[in-house]
Amino acid sequence: MKMLLILLVIFIDGCLPVPDLTPPKNVIKTVSTNGNQIEWFSLSSAYAEVPDYITISNGKNVDTICRATNIADIKVLRNQNLMIGFYGKPKMYNGPAWLNNSIIKFDIDSTYIHQLSTKL
Repeated sequence: MKMLLILLVIFIDGCLPVPDLTPPKNVIKTVSTNGNQIEWFSLSSAYAEVPDYITISNGKNVDTICRATNIADIKVLRNQNLMIGFYGKPKMYNGPAWLNNSIIKFDIDSTYIHQLSTKL
């Protein structure tokens, strides 16, 4: 009887759907330059502090340009260069940010001032 109960529990457990524990992708901003789509997003959830990502995609090819915790803005300049703005020096938590300048050339603006909102 115990064996039948154990087999029943194993069978029922195998039929239940597995919950998706991956956090949602929150797209903050998307810009286009030279046929490439550049996306700034976060994979944050209520349980974890994670950095923001900036990726570039051209069709099916996707590559990460930047991973940092203090990204302020992204924009495309008139000369089609990408400008990544940071609150201070680019950083990842307490260390330096991960920047990949070999995929696309971009400029860094570290003059943004972080303004806290005081909503009540």
